[in-house]
Amino acid sequence: SPTIVYKRTDDPSDVDVILTTETDVNLLIKNNNGTDYNSYETTYEIKVIDSPKFSLDGGTVVKTISGGSKINQNITVKLKIDHLDNPSKVVKIRVTPIKPYQGNSIDLTFNVIQEGAIQTIEDLVDLSLAARNQSTRGIDSSSVISQRFKMTRDLDFEKDDSYEDAYRTDYGDVNGNDKIANNLKEELTSDTGFLPIGISAYRFAGVFNGGDHSLSNLQIHKSKQTNIGLFGDAEGATIKNLTIVNGHVNNENQTAGMVVGKLTHGVIENVTVSGRLVESKDLLHEGQDTYTGGIVGYVEEGSVIRNCHNYADVSTTFSGDAVNYSGPAGGIAAWMSTSTIEDCTNHGTIIGQSYVGGIVGFSGMQDATNSAGSGTVTRCINYGSVSTYVPKGSSSGGLHIGGIAGYNKATGFVEYSKNYGPVSGRKNIGGIVGNAAGVVRYCENHTTQISGDSSVDRIMGSGAGKTNSASVGNQSFDS
Repeated sequence: SPTIVYKRTDDPSDVDVILTTETDVNLLIKNNNGTDYNSYETTYEIKVIDSPKFSLDGGTVVKTISGGSKINQNITVKLKIDHLDNPSKVVKIRVTPIKPYQGNSIDLTFNVIQEGAIQTIEDLVDLSLAARNQSTRGIDSSSVISQRFKMTRDLDFEKDDSYEDAYRTDYGDVNGNDKIANNLKEELTSDTGFLPIGISAYRFAGVFNGGDHSLSNLQIHKSKQTNIGLFGDAEGATIKNLTIVNGHVNNENQTAGMVVGKLTHGVIENVTVSGRLVESKDLLHEGQDTYTGGIVGYVEEGSVIRNCHNYADVSTTFSGDAVNYSGPAGGIAAWMSTSTIEDCTNHGTIIGQSYVGGIVGFSGMQDATNSAGSGTVTRCINYGSVSTYVPKGSSSGGLHIGGIAGYNKATGFVEYSKNYGPVSGRKNIGGIVGNAAGVVRYCENHTTQISGDSSVDRIMGSGAGKTNSASVGNQSFDS
């Protein structure tokens, strides 16, 4: 059947309203297969049938074609979308001649592609496959990584009505684990689960607008991919206006975040996540750092994370060389270079090896040019417990644990932030920053539960950083 494609707006600045509401449908009218002349002016009635999602302008449209000429004439009607949240992918149009005489109706079926609309779980799967440059149904894989997408309704991996067909089998081994489940729903909710959108060779670089909708029961387990999350690798991307409910992300490689594994000069804003766990292990590459964040694992090169909120627990398990490597974790991000985290909160329990923070584990790593990087954490609040799995009295690990940041590099800033959660570790333990080489200013620590073997302080455990107008509870001081 013919295909109708609803284009996204051509205005590149229009990132919120990404779908047009109508499109032209051209119907070619032939008389006797176009072999005879049409002697009389003929009028047709055209209407949508069996598809409450769509309508024609005015409901029923009446169009007239001229007489006295060979009939290969076009009738153009405008097809409108009435309900974006309806996942229907087809529309039927009935054409009936009514003047000068009434004839038999013809019903036409059109496949509908709303380019950029995420209406079903299949749309997310298509996006994931297309971002890996694999063939998909209805998405152009050659350019998908830089396109714009928008969710049009709440989706749940465990609910049948979030799928076009939850029990379809045509996708096969969609998550690449060399196993084929009985159907698509089982494929995405068992074993390795969903396949992240974007890999290092094809980083997602578009706009994903959640439309203030929720995505529930996202599961990604034991992935062989280096960076995992709803998005694995993202570069120059914007991800916004989304709530992830009851997510569970578990990597056995290097980097994990509920939203993005690794973000490079991108933006994440207005995103909230909750779930059982965000976890990364180093089982596949022992001796390498692992990075685990509630929102994103690894952030670099001018990225911004704004107004994001984590309610999921975050954990790293690191079994390599604890002296030369680390297992950082953060409620928002594990590791940040030359980027900004602002107006974010963490409510989850955060556990890592070293460089562990309620908001960020390590802030201000060297940038891509190997010069001194910087990071800014501003107007953030931590409510969750922050700790290390390294036992007290250990000879290595358990370093740099802070209520806001585990480590703040010399050119970094931690400012206007508050900690309410308990903080514990082995060495360099602070209510705001564990090890502060950069500036810590206008911050407040509201807990007395700060503990460790050495270098323990209710503001910053260690470092030569400048503390300006910090406070412990209601007792302010300058230094």
